[in-house]
Amino acid sequence: MLPPTPSYTPGNSRLMNETTVPSGGMTAKEKLGKTLSQLWQITKAFFRSERRGKARVLLILLLTLSVAYVGVIVLTSYAGRDLINAIEKKNTHAYWVAMGRYLGTFVVAVLINRSFEMFTSLLGTWIPFALIFLSTYLTGLAVTHKSQVQDRNE
Repeated sequence: MLPPTPSYTPGNSRLMNETTVPSGGMTAKEKLGKTLSQLWQITKAFFRSERRGKARVLLILLLTLSVAYVGVIVLTSYAGRDLINAIEKKNTHAYWVAMGRYLGTFVVAVLINRSFEMFTSLLGTWIPFALIFLSTYLTGLAVTHKSQVQDRNE
């Protein structure tokens, strides 16, 4: 077994190894182990309950949104880089193309970020999205009805 490696703790000028007990009475490894054990107990109980299907779906959705959000942030940084390059080169066409990409990725990032809030806020996200869906649906019905009336009149 290897001896513990000493580490420097901020605010303390002396070196401290993992066998030294900090003020809480537990080493950092013990605290981490206890925290992970508690997390496992909660998670295990939740994923074995009768709601495990919903829990898995929500976990997968949350992980997917996380990966998508990070991907969109990366794309936004590339679009921002292209926008700055177009400005430096004074290329108008490249500027407007890059601006479109930048704004598009920004809108997608905002939508994904708002989707995270769906899990926590009924009034903040679900109701506005439902209203947007409803207004879009009703507008589509009205346009379809209007075009059918015009077709009959012709």
